[in-house]
Amino acid sequence: MKKIHWAAPWVATTGATLLMALAAISGLGLSAGAEGITIFWPAAGVAAALVTTAPQRLRRNVLTGVFLGTVLSAIPMGGDKWAFILGAAIANTVEAHIAGKILRGRLPEAHRIVRVSDIRALFKAGVLGPAAGAVIGGTATAITFNIPFGGAALSWFAADALGIALIAPGAIAIVSAFRDRIPVKKWIQTLLFGLGTVGVLMLTILLGSVTARNFAYLLILPLIVSAIYLGQRAPRCSPRSPRSSSSSPPKAGSAPLPSFQASSIL
Repeated sequence: MKKIHWAAPWVATTGATLLMALAAISGLGLSAGAEGITIFWPAAGVAAALVTTAPQRLRRNVLTGVFLGTVLSAIPMGGDKWAFILGAAIANTVEAHIAGKILRGRLPEAHRIVRVSDIRALFKAGVLGPAAGAVIGGTATAITFNIPFGGAALSWFAADALGIALIAPGAIAIVSAFRDRIPVKKWIQTLLFGLGTVGVLMLTILLGSVTARNFAYLLILPLIVSAIYLGQRAPRCSPRSPRSSSSSPPKAGSAPLPSFQASSIL
């Protein structure tokens, strides 16, 4: 088994902590004025992608980073309410573990979204993971802020499920594309498709056809299509074996039988 560098666990924990905190803090701006969307929804997709693509020996460190990143981002929102902060951190960590485990078990070994079954796995991860997180996070939110559990849990589930559907496919595809060093042309084509889709949707918002609240839901399908395209790889042709060459001499006893004409027998 290949050994990992002594600094790799520390880098994985620190990186996951920073990415999780930045994604959650950015979610605070995205959730402003959006009813039912909590701060944690973009971080849910980031956490699921990190756990899915991390090497097996570093997954515990990534989960630790998910926990610490949630704590850092929840302190400004929860203040001294540590029951909520720890509950949110536990909820996000459990959710990332479940979603990542489902995706690792269903996706190919290269962790790319290329088949219809991969989309089903993404849907399953986006339901079961947030469902578990909603129970824990909804309970912590309801107890801390004295609100009904049903509304808190439903809001948590919807927000994190949306985060996994939006963020996880693209994040997983980008990590695998960097690892496989895909051509620059494919990066440009994917970027142009994404920018074109966002531009069309923004135009519909300006024309009043689509509300800003539904904008994120309309992005799910184009982002999944982009992830599938980015995950495609050209087949590699293996070099022809010298033994399979047509010029190789036949083995003993394998020579073709001679053909005879009827006139030569008569």
